[in-house]
Amino acid sequence: MPSQRSGGGFKRLRKALDDLSKLQAKTGWKDSAVYEDGTKVVDVAQYNEFGSKHTPPRPFVRVAVAESGQKWSKSLVQGVKAVINGNADVRDVLGSTADLAAGDIAKAIEAVTAPPLKASTIRKKKGRSKPLEDTNLMLQSVTGIVEDAE
Repeated sequence: MPSQRSGGGFKRLRKALDDLSKLQAKTGWKDSAVYEDGTKVVDVAQYNEFGSKHTPPRPFVRVAVAESGQKWSKSLVQGVKAVINGNADVRDVLGSTADLAAGDIAKAIEAVTAPPLKASTIRKKKGRSKPLEDTNLMLQSVTGIVEDAE
């Protein structure tokens, strides 16, 4: 006869899994983040991450994932354990992990130095030569959010 699992820990695990299935954590840029000319920050981030016809790639999201992805996973695992033990809320755990990822992506944006900007771009930026720092809006608007799962 199979054993019944009805202890408090098992119930909390089932509830945590149910709660997790209803939520999703996202890190990136909201559609409301736009430059003065109306260009979405997420589009500029994508052009810089992968390059475009006029711009070489200056990856930062992939760098952050490679350098910090395991840290994010550990944060999530520790958080889920806290939820199972009744010491945390699923939404809070997902939110803190998404915020951690956003912070690491911001650090990766700050670390981009190559490829160097063209001389004409440096002139337009009044002598500033560091990539991805023109207005710092991309850096300042990267965020983590928790939403209902689609």
